[in-house]
Amino acid sequence: MRMGALATAGAYGPPNLLHLLLDNGVHDSTGGQATVSPHVAFSDVAAACGYASSMETDDLVRISAWLNDPPSGGARFARFSSARGLPRICRAPP
Repeated sequence: MRMGALATAGAYGPPNLLHLLLDNGVHDSTGGQATVSPHVAFSDVAAACGYASSMETDDLVRISAWLNDPPSGGARFARFSSARGLPRICRAPP
């Protein structure tokens, strides 16, 4: 996703938009190189782009609650930091 798309989603702010960034800190598709994500406050970027709320967590209970919260006030953003080395998904969606 480009920054322009992030800014557009924040500006239009559809209340049913849940933007979830799954961040394992590596570029798995090109060999597992580390990303710069530990140095970027993605929730601050989303807030600056106009998202109604934003957060960062590595807590499954907290992200589950966030996903189940009813829509209110505009687009919401969350960054979920996961462990490195998760298996690559090799199934095509239906």
